[in-house]
Amino acid sequence: MLRGLMIGLLILLFPTRSCGKFTQIVIEGTKSQEQKFDSLKSVFSELILINFSEENLLLLLDPALRYTESFSDVVDLTLANTSSPWSVYYWDALTTNRSIPREFIRGSFMTVVMVFCNDPSQFLNQLASSLVWNPELIVLFSLRADLDHNAVANHNVVQRSQYITLIRPSASKKSFLLYNVRHSIFDPPGANKTVLLLVGMWDSQAYKHKFKQPKRRIDSFRKVNIDLASICYDFPFMYDGPNNTCPGAAFDMLDILAAKLDFTYTWQDQSTDGRWGSKENGTWTGMFADLLYHNKSIIINNIELTLDRQEAFDMTYPYFSEGFSIMLKIPDPLPRWRGLLYPFTRQVWVYIVSMAVVAVLLFTFVMSFMQNFKPHHKGFLQMLASLSNQGYSNEVHGWWMHVWMLTWWFMCYVLCLAYTCNLVAFLTITVPRKRIETIDELADSNVIVAMENYGNYVPEALRESSDPSLAKIGARFDLYEASEWDSVIKGKVTKGTYAVINGQSFHYFYRNYFNLTTQCYFMREVLYPSFVVYYLRKNTPHTELLSENLQRLVEAGLVGKLYNKHMMKDAPPDQASSMLRPSIGIKTFVLQV
Repeated sequence: MLRGLMIGLLILLFPTRSCGKFTQIVIEGTKSQEQKFDSLKSVFSELILINFSEENLLLLLDPALRYTESFSDVVDLTLANTSSPWSVYYWDALTTNRSIPREFIRGSFMTVVMVFCNDPSQFLNQLASSLVWNPELIVLFSLRADLDHNAVANHNVVQRSQYITLIRPSASKKSFLLYNVRHSIFDPPGANKTVLLLVGMWDSQAYKHKFKQPKRRIDSFRKVNIDLASICYDFPFMYDGPNNTCPGAAFDMLDILAAKLDFTYTWQDQSTDGRWGSKENGTWTGMFADLLYHNKSIIINNIELTLDRQEAFDMTYPYFSEGFSIMLKIPDPLPRWRGLLYPFTRQVWVYIVSMAVVAVLLFTFVMSFMQNFKPHHKGFLQMLASLSNQGYSNEVHGWWMHVWMLTWWFMCYVLCLAYTCNLVAFLTITVPRKRIETIDELADSNVIVAMENYGNYVPEALRESSDPSLAKIGARFDLYEASEWDSVIKGKVTKGTYAVINGQSFHYFYRNYFNLTTQCYFMREVLYPSFVVYYLRKNTPHTELLSENLQRLVEAGLVGKLYNKHMMKDAPPDQASSMLRPSIGIKTFVLQV
């Protein structure tokens, strides 16, 4: 009696929501109610002591259970007999992620058991803004039969976990039922399908066998249909095909994954706003907007990885390397009449002239003392004759003059021979002007860099770059619309006043498409080299599954094979070898933009 009064007083002083009929029956303590309490005690104890005996435990408890003495006794008794590391929190104290160490609520470090007698949606809504909450396994342990358990299990925070089970009382409250929870992240909007799959009545041995740790992983998509956020204008990953199709290397890879992982997919020809995808004024556009705001599930286009994309979305391991190439006009060759100077560089010519002047002056000066009876100009002419590989009938007297002239004649012979051989080559082959090959050279030139305005991050990144050369390029950067592509390429790039930026693969294709192979070239340095990944909504539980299988395609060489298959489809034979680019497989990397 006294204990009941004290509990009632605590509830008045610290108001919480009641645990409902089931818990109230337990507190009252009649004979029939004690049988229900024993059922709860046995199920909870078996779950913790038998099924999770070797795992780290995190118990999240409904605050209403804080003053339910009978349940507290169950928890205390169970935890006193377990050898597993454990932590217990009442979720009314968890207003931020910082209340729980990050490693507790991410991945497989902790097994999370959430016990509740009231609807936990308010607590789950608080966690919804968090990108940290993402336990691999969560067990929903309900103490009431009349809650909307389907809504609880379908909450987006719960759906982040890779493996989810639900334990709840039966309608008669004489036993507990076990449910497996399927993922609904790929369900179409308004589907209202149940996510609870009944396994049967609680049986600790069956649970331990069916849900033991090696089996707690997603191994397929279970026949879901995935809506892709895509733009069918991304050669060779995807491009317009006959009869409203969209072939490409990306879809070839996805077909292999779909057959193995048991899913189908639908694609879209264009993003909702017609843009590629970037973050503008805090809002995502293009395919990323479709992913966040229009219920699309995956992006498989060739979109390079950046820091802000990495923070806002889930991503697979990189399966390809790509960057932005810069296409410029091949410089016109120098006039052929200047071929007389081409055999030697400017620096070599300066050295030759300087050496000749010094040698002739020194020889003339020495002869004025050693042979003062002869005209000095004869020694001068004799030295110049050697440079032009011509003879000169003037006798040389004295052993020192023989040594001097022998050395001089030999050097002049080598220079004349090198010049003559190189001159033949330069008069035969047209000499090109020096090409722009680096970012620094491009920044110092008068060439204006331009890019199609399809919502990419590159223009803003160039303007805000801390690198002087990139900032200089960004200051005179120009954007053009898709309808202006032909005039920009044929009217400005081919005249040498503009250079255009685009993806490396896409540039290779369009250079051949416009027959510009003999007129344009790609700069050796690539702008913002990065990795290509699949993008998914943050905390999608299937990300790891896609990553592992994509890496298998990379390791088997299929990514490179499929890429080259589509790249070579429209390439002329003489360009095929230059267009082959290897794919990459890498699991750890650091990206700085």
